[in-house]
Amino acid sequence: MVLNVVDFARVAHPEEMEIGEREKRAREELDRLVALAGLPVPVETLVTVGPGPADILRIAAQYDAGLIVMAESGHTALQRLMLGSVCKAVIRSAPCPVLVHRETVAKTQRAAA
Repeated sequence: MVLNVVDFARVAHPEEMEIGEREKRAREELDRLVALAGLPVPVETLVTVGPGPADILRIAAQYDAGLIVMAESGHTALQRLMLGSVCKAVIRSAPCPVLVHRETVAKTQRAAA
């Protein structure tokens, strides 16, 4: 399962983008990611709209996940302090191990493009 949770509380300018447009972009990004990954197993993609940690944990429980793999967001230290961390919230309550992949924001943006 490859999941993207669109959390409008964390979108820089949510007023500039309708939910449908953000979901469409998220689906396109997931399809690109799955194609680039070339995984040797069938992959299901899912885009949801809501609070990140709650949706990740709900879907992990629903699919009886054995591992959650997350990419750390590109927030600065100050933003993490003010907003909290999706990764930290998931790690604290996950029903299984969590692997957090850290990569520079610029490198991630280049790969997604």
